[in-house]
Formats: sequence, C-alpha cells, structure tokens
Amino acid sequence: MFYKHAHLEKKLRENGRSARAEILGIRTEGSGSGAGALRSTDDDLTTTWFLCWMHLRVIPDDGPPFEASVRTRLNTLKSKGDMVPVLYDPSDHDKLVVDYESDARAAMDGTTAAAAPDPELAELDALEKQVEAATPAAAPADASQARLDRLEQLADLHDRGVLTDAELAAEKAKILNEG
Repeated sequence: MFYKHAHLEKKLRENGRSARAEILGIRTEGSGSGAGALRSTDDDLTTTWFLCWMHLRVIPDDGPPFEASVRTRLNTLKSKGDMVPVLYDPSDHDKLVVDYESDARAAMDGTTAAAAPDPELAELDALEKQVEAATPAAAPADASQARLDRLEQLADLHDRGVLTDAELAAEKAKILNEG
C-alpha cells in the first residue's frame, strides 16, 4: 500500500516525539474506506479516509519549528492553515508521520487537542488586546501612533522568532489596512 507507514509509526510511538503541525500545503490524492464503513454511523470517522500529500510546519514543544512533507491518510477533512498532530524523530526530521488516529479521536470526542491554539499566536493576540485597551479612541494622531506601536511590537515578535515572515506580513497588512 502506497501510504502504509505502520512500521515507522510504531517506532515513533515508542521512541519519537509528538507535536502539532500547521498545514502549509495539502493535495488530496484519493480516498478509501474500510469494510466497516457500511455498518458505521456518521460520527465514526475511522472507517473512511482521504489519501493526501501535505507540506507541514512542525511546532515541537522543545525546539525550533521545522518543515517536512509527508504522504499520509487523514480521517477528517483538512485544509491549508489547519493543525494536525504528528509523531517525529528528533534526530531525523524526515522520519515523520501524521497521527491521523489521534486527529480522528479528537474530532469524534469533540475536543480541540489536534487544533490547540498556537501559544505564539496567543501571545500576539494578547499583545493586540493590550494595545487596543491602552489606546484611547480619541484623535486620529493617537490612532496613527497606536498602529505604529503595534507594528513595532510585531517587528519585535518577528525578531525574537515568535512570528514567521508570513505571519509578520499578514499581521502588518491587517494593521496598515485599518487606516
């Protein structure tokens, strides 16, 4: 089977690490279902799947983000920007699998474990709220200064490695389009 990676998945479950990964690119290459699909209910996501190729930005808890591409199956529909759980070898980032079982389980349980908010983006949101709360809605000059302050905060987050180039550009465009 083209997408079979049970041996690697087993090794990574035993000796690898888990992380979240943002989907930077995705291409569906087919779909399939198990024999139980005819008898299963709609809320059982484990009986059907989508075969796909994905380019991911893996966000480990204890190291810098890295990018990887993988062919896998998914039980839930995903698109660019979504998060998926992965298992990886910290000494060889090419050894990576999507933990599609965990993703399906989280979706069936109604939890958001697979799509937990990125702590770095949460920090950015908190800073934006602080700036908005501290910025009086008075004069246009104050609004211009507030935008300038927010741009400086974004540049600082980017310099510290909290924001990627793409995230910086997106947030900068939002701020510049406000005025």
